[in-house]
Amino acid sequence: MKSAKRFLARLFSFATAKAQDERLYTIDEPSHDEPFIIPVKGKDFVVVPYTFHMNDISSYPFEGYNPQGYEQALRDEFDQLYEEGASRRRVMLIGMHDRINGHANRIRVLDRFLTYATSHEDVWFARKDEIAKWALGHRENTPILHRGPASATGLPGA
Repeated sequence: MKSAKRFLARLFSFATAKAQDERLYTIDEPSHDEPFIIPVKGKDFVVVPYTFHMNDISSYPFEGYNPQGYEQALRDEFDQLYEEGASRRRVMLIGMHDRINGHANRIRVLDRFLTYATSHEDVWFARKDEIAKWALGHRENTPILHRGPASATGLPGA
């Protein structure tokens, strides 16, 4: 429980700093699998989730890289979330870095996957800023995480 409180303290401190800087959102936060809002100093601040398992850094161990395995993992992730998406909102995040996915032997995998995914109806391909703006524009459909007073949460400040 102590480490969870430290993690949340860092998240809220980070969110407060970003909100004061007039930013709308942050990324690199793996605790949720969909965007959520944190009210910070009277303003809504969006946290766009980040996943490690579909990140190209963790998917490419560099030694023994298996392009077919990575492509199948992308398809399996997409297919499962697409099925679940029939009854609830789902988000698939793929962390990509040009120095990793941008290599010629990896572009084909990404191209085949994107061709496959775009062949499905009702799929939105969006950047993180577009996701954050959507979450703010659809507050009624976006989870809101209330921090609560420091005396109740154990987190610094309030």
